[in-house]
Amino acid sequence: ISGADSRRDLPAPDYDWHLKLCNWLWRQNPIAKKGVQNIRAFVASEGFRVRANCPQDRQRQMMQQLLNEHWELNEWDDELSRRVETLGVEGEWLYYASEPNPHTGHIKLCKILPENVKDITRCPLNAEQLRTVELSCALEEQLHDGTLRKLSSLPIAHINAHSQVEGNLLYLGINRLSGQTRGWSDLLVV
Repeated sequence: ISGADSRRDLPAPDYDWHLKLCNWLWRQNPIAKKGVQNIRAFVASEGFRVRANCPQDRQRQMMQQLLNEHWELNEWDDELSRRVETLGVEGEWLYYASEPNPHTGHIKLCKILPENVKDITRCPLNAEQLRTVELSCALEEQLHDGTLRKLSSLPIAHINAHSQVEGNLLYLGINRLSGQTRGWSDLLVV
């Protein structure tokens, strides 16, 4: 059984300092920047494509069309390289999945900046499962019917007990030990 362990994570002000330090290293230190760019080149130099893998041709074509539209809507061709480099510098990706478009079903991904994260909570029973991201500054999402929704607490996407996806925040933290809630920059792992 697990619980909160303050030894696992830095306090919020120290984590903010970590972000500032890593961004400064990336801008000012050519060796640090080259290291991150080498990783970026290895992961995303020529980009990649997601391919539908369905046994039936009609299903595969429909799924591939949906994937292609998602890829274009979320600008993966143009932004993949920069997103990988940012992950290496900041140590985490946070993307909010907007409400599906009622006409097409498409979902736009919206980047949440790590410096806007106030806290990340874990599952009380399993410290490896992250549950919610609390934001320092609430965001506003304009829904398709024109109404505004304030976002200050975002549930991290996970599979629930009924095998259904819950949550609309996609979180990836790198260089993170079991039980830690925040990712660490590649620039500070040595």
